[in-house]
Amino acid sequence: MEAQKLSPKEKPILLSLILTFIITGVSIVMFGRLEVLERRIYPWPAGGFQLLILAAIALVVTIFLATKLLGQKEGLRFLAREIGGGFILIIGAGVIVGFFLRAIFYGYIFITVVFILFAAAYYYIYYLYKKARTFQ
Repeated sequence: MEAQKLSPKEKPILLSLILTFIITGVSIVMFGRLEVLERRIYPWPAGGFQLLILAAIALVVTIFLATKLLGQKEGLRFLAREIGGGFILIIGAGVIVGFFLRAIFYGYIFITVVFILFAAAYYYIYYLYKKARTFQ
């Protein structure tokens, strides 16, 4: 079975969707207590809710990208197909990434690092979006 290649229009949509689910997984980590090398990191629900709001904004941006680049019907169909494909696996990857980041950074430094990585990823997605718009 041959793998299906993504078109230049589908690549920013898929990356944005993956980033949304990773942020959701990272936010799940904020609600639990973590013990690393005899150090306790306590739950921080306020930070978790901040990241959930960020994930909701990212989902809205993903839907906007899909409808703008592929059209309303085809864009939403593409999103439904990709969400059905493996969103639990991607959220699980986000939880694992969140555990590692939270073990290294905690508190406001953790949120700052996540926001910086999020902004850098969306800068790249915006670059791919502009590149896909030139192909139209």
